[in-house]
Amino acid sequence: MCVHGSALVHGDLGGANVRWGRDGRLVGVLDWDQAHLFAPAIDAALMAWHGWDTVRLAVDPETYRRARAYDAPFGVGHLVGVLDGRPLTNVEGYVRSIVAWLDTSS
Repeated sequence: MCVHGSALVHGDLGGANVRWGRDGRLVGVLDWDQAHLFAPAIDAALMAWHGWDTVRLAVDPETYRRARAYDAPFGVGHLVGVLDGRPLTNVEGYVRSIVAWLDTSS
């Protein structure tokens, strides 16, 4: 799947795959097996384990907006899994999450 503004995204930027130096600078990114050509906002959303305020400081406003939109209804990790061809493991929970988000967002 290719979207406007596509770039190579990592797809799994959890804490174990990101290495930081003692000075706080990024020194490496490991485990690229879930990389895709997709919107850079995917990686921004995956970095939210640092907190959304930190993500807001790290990316431009449009990327931040898109990251929140990708993550809000069901969590960006589910989206990356589907892009990677993996089946959803808890479809009922997935649907409940989306319905709950729609109920609070409308």
